[in-house]
Amino acid sequence: MVLARGVEVADGIAELPRDIVSWLEETTGLPLIRALRIPGGGVRQGWFVDFRQPDGSTRELFLRHSPEPESPAFHRLATEAEIVRALGEAGARVAKVHAVHPTLEAVLQERVEGGTWFSRIHDPDEQVRVAQDFIRQLAYVHRLDPSRLRVPSLGPVRSAREHALERIQAIRDRARRPDGSLDPLVRLSADWLERNVPDYEGPVVLVQGDTGPGNFMYRDGRVTAVVDWELSHWGDPMDDIAWLSLRTVQDTFTHLPDRLAEYAELSGHKLDEERVWYYRVFAETTMATLRPEEPGTRQPAQ
Repeated sequence: MVLARGVEVADGIAELPRDIVSWLEETTGLPLIRALRIPGGGVRQGWFVDFRQPDGSTRELFLRHSPEPESPAFHRLATEAEIVRALGEAGARVAKVHAVHPTLEAVLQERVEGGTWFSRIHDPDEQVRVAQDFIRQLAYVHRLDPSRLRVPSLGPVRSAREHALERIQAIRDRARRPDGSLDPLVRLSADWLERNVPDYEGPVVLVQGDTGPGNFMYRDGRVTAVVDWELSHWGDPMDDIAWLSLRTVQDTFTHLPDRLAEYAELSGHKLDEERVWYYRVFAETTMATLRPEEPGTRQPAQ
């Protein structure tokens, strides 16, 4: 069997949809010679895709592809690509976006070298260097003026309170059952979040969401790219600190108080423990509603 432009089905290419293979080859102008799906990612798949260049060398890129419906909490890949492009233009360490499929959930990006799981770094000194470099990247993003980032898909930048209330309503909408009811725990959490939005009037930042070990890549003691921006939004900088504190429970991340002190110094954002705890509840409630939407079950807000 042969797929787009005469490429024989081999090396994982047959596992990709035919229209995706055709788009990849049309986009790059090169034949696809190998496709390897990397572990993890759930519905949002990651693929190493290799192309043969005219001189016989290989061009190595990275494909993100979602063949099935995802949670409505996640941005579409086109929106995430818009965010990553804006960050790259602003000097943040992210993977370059080469192309976005016009209709399907697929984005072609630069392939960045490095590992993902922080716990696989066995040298304690290297762990600290990588963790410190990640904190530098997070602080850099939090110092960016959101009004200067070209991300129209996220809408206008408003106050942290307004963004929080908007996202609480989105939690209710996602969690609503066909009969209009909510899971009691989600309702309790959403009501509490609404009553206790922090009285914060400081700078709004681009929050990555779900930030920390596992969502950045590293090599040779430094971060090579911060990845996975599908939950990013405008908001309170302590929102990301809450996510970081949660992810460090899953994967070691050196001594967190040291890293947070470095963050405060580098970012200029003073740490506020009460706001961090608030956004930890927010993160947990968000995760409780990260299930793919069942066709025909979405109910209007009431």
